[in-house]
Amino acid sequence: MNLSRGTRALLQWLLLGGLVGVVCGVASAVFLYLLEEATHFREGHPWLVYALPVAGLVLGAVYGRWGGPIRGGNNLVLDTVHASDAQVPVRMAPMVLVGTVLTHLFGGSAGREGTAVQMGGSLADLVARRLRVGPDTRRELLAAGIAGGFGSVFGTPVAGAVFGLEVVVVGRMGYEALLPALVASVVGDLVTRGLGIHHTPYPAPGALPLTWGVLAKWLVFAVAVAVVAVVFVELMHRLKKLLEHRVRWLPVRMALGGAAVVVLWAAAWRTWWRGASGWGRTRGASCWRRASRVGSVRCSARRWRGRYSGWRSSWWGAWATRRCCPRWWRPWWGTW
Repeated sequence: MNLSRGTRALLQWLLLGGLVGVVCGVASAVFLYLLEEATHFREGHPWLVYALPVAGLVLGAVYGRWGGPIRGGNNLVLDTVHASDAQVPVRMAPMVLVGTVLTHLFGGSAGREGTAVQMGGSLADLVARRLRVGPDTRRELLAAGIAGGFGSVFGTPVAGAVFGLEVVVVGRMGYEALLPALVASVVGDLVTRGLGIHHTPYPAPGALPLTWGVLAKWLVFAVAVAVVAVVFVELMHRLKKLLEHRVRWLPVRMALGGAAVVVLWAAAWRTWWRGASGWGRTRGASCWRRASRVGSVRCSARRWRGRYSGWRSSWWGAWATRRCCPRWWRPWWGTW
């Protein structure tokens, strides 16, 4: 049976995109499972945060010894998309996975999006090399890997596909990779969910009437976010260059970063930025703990997990909460 060129291309991208999606979905499932276990373990052993500088020292030594080829991180993946002779080493996927999980285990802060992009790009490049595809096909497979990793880690396949199309050509959309990116993102999300991974639930606001006032607020908000993003990126780049110039040995830089986080955490007596445990729950837990002290109510382990409904409904619990919890926090009682 003779197939047209368009039909062959469609079947090719369905198969290749599905293959990349399966690989990314399995990797994301393993990553999210380990991340959840590390978070629960750290919550039960809060003293682990004091070992963060030691963890940084060890991870820095490991990356200094074996992580040279992957030191570029996300930039390496993007450079590989545009340079046909560059490669994303296979070791990037396991090393970034283990590094992120260990960072969360010891209370450090590491975003999941960077891990998703690097794992997806590394695994997609492995598939492309094994199948010996051409440069154009390889480039589109890398976009599919980025989309599959992002969509499966966050449980957002459409956003993952759009992200994969944007990240390969910064500032505009690369529609030539639309089909493989969408297939990889959807398949990756289905595989991750099929392996029993439950994504973090986020509140779904109701429909908002589209008025000129709302549009104006969105415009102001978009400009503010863009300005903050530019300032943040520039500060991060300058700080990185400054530390690399002043402290040349990577393990020491990572240990110093871990020590800075521990000092800030100890000084503020808060835990809302640590790991992926959630700012709201930890902030609310400390608020309820102070309230329980004032109200002469014992803060048990069950209450520390956020189960305060019976206690806060009593008159002494309500009085203690008003004494200790800031007013801006009270509307969020039912969210953690």
